[in-house]
Amino acid sequence: MPVKQLVQHHFFQIIFNVGLTEHIRTATKFSGRKIPLTVFASPMPEVYRKRDKQQVPRGVANRRAALSWIRNNAESGVLYFGDDDNTFDLDLFQEIRHTKKVSMFPVGLIGEFAVSAPVVKEGKVVGFFDSWPANRRFPVDMAGFAVSIEFLKLSPGAIMPFKVGFEEDVFLKSLGIRYEDIEPLADNCTKILVWHTQTVNKPIPTLRIVNEDTGTSINELINNISEMGVIKSSQRKGTSLYYTNSNGRITF
Repeated sequence: MPVKQLVQHHFFQIIFNVGLTEHIRTATKFSGRKIPLTVFASPMPEVYRKRDKQQVPRGVANRRAALSWIRNNAESGVLYFGDDDNTFDLDLFQEIRHTKKVSMFPVGLIGEFAVSAPVVKEGKVVGFFDSWPANRRFPVDMAGFAVSIEFLKLSPGAIMPFKVGFEEDVFLKSLGIRYEDIEPLADNCTKILVWHTQTVNKPIPTLRIVNEDTGTSINELINNISEMGVIKSSQRKGTSLYYTNSNGRITF
């Protein structure tokens, strides 16, 4: 990511090892320009390391450490959990910088739907389009939301749990947000500005489109990712689609 195009940013490098090497402690340069960088160690508690591989809550200790640092050292700005397997459109950073409480946006290449996204109707978030809702109130990807630091500091008890698959949901619920508080970005959640990229070969998913006009952002989002070749669509076969909200599951 060409970080020289970003302004007023602060990067965190949080590692698993207790000892910091001299190489990591050295001020880092990106694209020939020094940037604000905070480096510290936050190892995963040993009790979680002993779990089966699929149940290890990776990255939670790191994010909890970053949250603690931000609460103690920052007064304003926007918190975003970018990861090393994300690919970003620079427009994302211009959009999230205006977050007042919590902003949300689609993440590409996620799950059976090939995208995880808030569902928007008339400018308001009314649900979530994600192939693994799992009774989560906010079934979103870690890269799919940003939080105002001023808003974060209003909830000193807000925390991310050591619970695989529910890190985002519990954290967002601990902020006390409601659907009406969410600020949809990326053209009302019809465009993808961040992708979950991995070096694995997967077949292009086929989505079964029964209702081509749900009155929400979903149809335009699906059309956009279909044109990009991320999915195939069919009226007769493929993965059945639905989104979830506080009332349950809505198929379409």
